[in-house]
Amino acid sequence: MKLTLTDQSVVVLGPDSELVVERAEFEAQERSRVSLKLLVGGVWARVKKAIAGSDSTFEVSAARAVAGVRGTIFRVDATPLIAGTRPPKIRETVVRVTEGRVAVNAQVKKSAAKPPPTGPRVEVPGPTEVTAEEWERRFVELQAGRQVRITDTQFQTGKATEKKDAIDKFLQKHP
Repeated sequence: MKLTLTDQSVVVLGPDSELVVERAEFEAQERSRVSLKLLVGGVWARVKKAIAGSDSTFEVSAARAVAGVRGTIFRVDATPLIAGTRPPKIRETVVRVTEGRVAVNAQVKKSAAKPPPTGPRVEVPGPTEVTAEEWERRFVELQAGRQVRITDTQFQTGKATEKKDAIDKFLQKHP
């Protein structure tokens, strides 16, 4: 399915995919706020660049990530652990950037904590600065040709893979 929004942004939904339009606000022909939730499958989007100084937003959330963009071409895939389960349990989410930049908020579970020690109480240190690695676990900004793959407990950034599937074939026939 190909959907052209009022502001000329385009969203393409792949086969066996489920997408929920959580919010779609437009002022005249310009986008104000668009929020989509990918439950399973794949979605490709070409988002029209917002007017300079505008606070308009366009985001796609999936099981483990929220991708926020302002004038770019990108794709989000949510791969199920077991096909056909309801509700779908997502094995991994991949955000891939074709053009522009995408900010991704990765939702990764913390690693398993050790059980609390037994014995007398001791004072624990207060809050500390987070390391760069810890910050990257939470937020990543991707540029064209890059992707992030997010599972339950980790994420991995790298060069975007050349995935040729039904969405790509559709886009070749219907640019």
